[in-house]
Order: sequence, then structure tokens, then C-alpha cells
Amino acid sequence: MHAHAHVPDPHSSAGPDSPAAASVPAPAPVSATAADVPLSTTADLSAASLGAPTHHRLHALDNLRAIVMLTGITQHAALSYVVSIDFWPVYDVSRSFGFNILVGITNGFRSHLFFILAGFFARLLWLRAGLTGFIRNRAERIGLPFVLGTLTLVPLSGLIRLWATHQLPLAPGQWTTLFTRSEHFWFLEMLLIICALAALILRAAPRIPLAQRSLRPLDAAFDWLLARPWRIVALVPVGMLLMWAHQNVGLVHHKGHDLTPPPRAVLYYGHFFLLGCWLHRRSHHLQTLAQSYLSYLLLAVLSFPVFGIGYMIYHTPGHAQPLWLKTLVIAASALYAWAAAFALIGFFIRHVHSHTPRIRYLADASYWCYIAHFPLVLWLQILMLPWEVNCWVKFTLNVLLNLLILLPVYDLCVRYTWLGRILNGPRTRPAKHSPQSTHTTIT
Repeated sequence: MHAHAHVPDPHSSAGPDSPAAASVPAPAPVSATAADVPLSTTADLSAASLGAPTHHRLHALDNLRAIVMLTGITQHAALSYVVSIDFWPVYDVSRSFGFNILVGITNGFRSHLFFILAGFFARLLWLRAGLTGFIRNRAERIGLPFVLGTLTLVPLSGLIRLWATHQLPLAPGQWTTLFTRSEHFWFLEMLLIICALAALILRAAPRIPLAQRSLRPLDAAFDWLLARPWRIVALVPVGMLLMWAHQNVGLVHHKGHDLTPPPRAVLYYGHFFLLGCWLHRRSHHLQTLAQSYLSYLLLAVLSFPVFGIGYMIYHTPGHAQPLWLKTLVIAASALYAWAAAFALIGFFIRHVHSHTPRIRYLADASYWCYIAHFPLVLWLQILMLPWEVNCWVKFTLNVLLNLLILLPVYDLCVRYTWLGRILNGPRTRPAKHSPQSTHTTIT
């Protein structure tokens, strides 16, 4: 595998899915000692006992995390131009079915992959900081942004929605409706809930003998699962069971539509998070994924059309909705999510592992860009409605303007301020004469 480790001052990736100094063990084979790390282990373990140097960064996962975050901007910018979907508040007169395909491709794996990465980094954080440090870090990196965002950006997005649908001004008693959705902060809320459940499990597990005895069988099952790409079909029934009751076949819930997620959605994303934790525990399988990413990509390419075409047929008004079609759509959706996520992890481990100050800076900025982009995307979509230009031009301008606005704001108003400390950890502003002005260290 081409991935390599670098030992800088312990920089912080510090997105919502990575700890303040997101070192990860290099993907070397894990020793028997590492595989048997008990659930009660805390941060005083040596690097040797973990089977790999814990101060090495695996830059590929940082790069992938940044792409997953920034893809959220492209997905939301595309929703104004899809055909035959009616849940978005802004629909342009110029539309293209290509945006349906684009949204389907990204929506089918992006959140799932995010929670796999979140689980990977969560276990790393727990081993390095202990349970108390894990809880404190998640409260600061996830809890505070969620609270601040739901009190500011969510109602702002709600006002823009109401403006777009001509529902302003609001009556005095209607202002509370601006706080009944989580919007794009749903993923922070979901991650906060899952991390809280993980903390409870970590607290209780050392007192349960069965939990300790089950580690070896679970490791063996995990090793069997990743030994051959086709074996991920064993994960499909779990996703199918949790998606079955949702009215929108192939999905588990409407993201951001409610303030609190349904329990089945917590379990659904929780099982991706759990696999991410186990991927960190058995980190030598990062090499396995790097070697097999083309096979996972093939599974994703084969399953996505089945899901997409079946989804359109099933939701065609007046069309019969047989049980076999529902089963096929849900199974294809679950398989596509796993296959695409594993393919991307393997691809990035093998090919996208470079580490430069600019890439590192973008990885840090991606968290802020995702948090702040939603009202800006909506406003730009409304602004461009009367423009008589192609929808792909509007979409491209929306994405570029978001980055051209949010990245300078991050550098000038976020990165070296109290807000930056919450999102990414403390940063030292580089001296003006420094030749590497984007290289940062933790104070």
C-alpha cells in the first residue's frame, strides 16, 4: 500500500469525526496483543500495545473526511435542479435528470461513509484520551456546534425557506416553527447521540464478562467479513430491517426534517459507526480495503442502477408496489452504501494519501464550510431563479461562490478565534514572513 505516515507536531484534524489530534495507527498488521485490547483500556496504553505507532497520521482518511464534508455542499446545491422531487423549497425552471443521478450517487453513501469514519476516529480518541476525555471532546467538538447551529443557522435557513415559499411575515406564535427542524445539523445530532450511547457501553462493558469473551469471536467475524468483497452482502439484512418501515423506500428517514431522529435511524447509522470502530480495532484491514477497492467499486456500480431504477418505478404514481420490488430496492440501497463506502476508503488509502499544508488546511476548513453553507446555498438558489442560463452553470456557480465566500471567512473570522478552537482545536496564526503560512501547530 502506498499510504505512508508522517510525524509532525501533533496537528489537529479535529472535524466532528476525528479527535483534536487525529493520529491514527498506520495500517500495519495488528498484533495479537492489539487485537485483544480490552474494553476497559484507557489512554495509558503504549503504542506497542496498540500494534502501531499512535502518533502517525493516516492522511488518506483526513483527505476523505474533507471530501465527504464538501460533497454535502454539492448535494444541497444540486437539489434545486432535480426532476420530479418535491421536498426542496427552491426549484429552478431549468432542471436536468443528471442531478437526480448526482444526488442519488452521493446521498446513497455519503452519510454512511461519514459514520464509518466517525467510528474509526472515535475509538482512536477513546484509546488516547480515555472515556472522560472522549466525552469532553465530543461535547466540545460536536455538542457546542450543534447547539450554536440550531440556535442561529437553522432558524436563518428556515426564514430563507419561508421567503422562498412566500410565507413571510410570520405571525407572533409561529416563530417557534423555525426551531422544529435540525436541517443539515442532523448529522451532528445523530453523531452526538451515537457517541453518548458508545460512552454508556464503554462504561458498562468492563463489568460484563460476556462483553470481554465476545471480542475474539467478533474479531474473527470481522476478519471473515472483509476477507472477500462479496461477503459484505452479510451486512445488507441489517440495513434492510431498519429501512423497511420508512415510507420512502430505500431510505431510513428524512434527514433534517425533524428535531429528533427516530430510533431506527440511530440504530441504522449506529451500525456504520460500530463497523468504523472495529475497522480501527482491526486496522490492518485498511490494507485489505486498499487492495480490494476495485471489487467494491464494481459492486457499487452494479447495485446503484438496481436501486435507482427500482426506486423510480416503485414511486411512480399509480404504479403497483409489489413486495418483491420493495425488497429489491431496499437490498440494493443497503449494498450500494457499503460497497461505495469501502471502495472510497480503499481508493483513498491507496492513491490519495498525500500530505501538504494546503490539503491539511482544506481538511480543517471543510467542517466549517459544511456547517455554514446551507443558508448560503438556499439564498444563492433563490437569487439565480430568474437567470435564463443552464442549470449546470447555476449549480457550478453556487458551489464555487460558497467556497469563495466560506474559505476566506474561515481564515479571517474562524480559524484563529474561539469558534475555530471549538471546531478544530487551537491554532497559532503563522508569522507573516513564514514561507509556509498555512502550516499550523497546536499551541
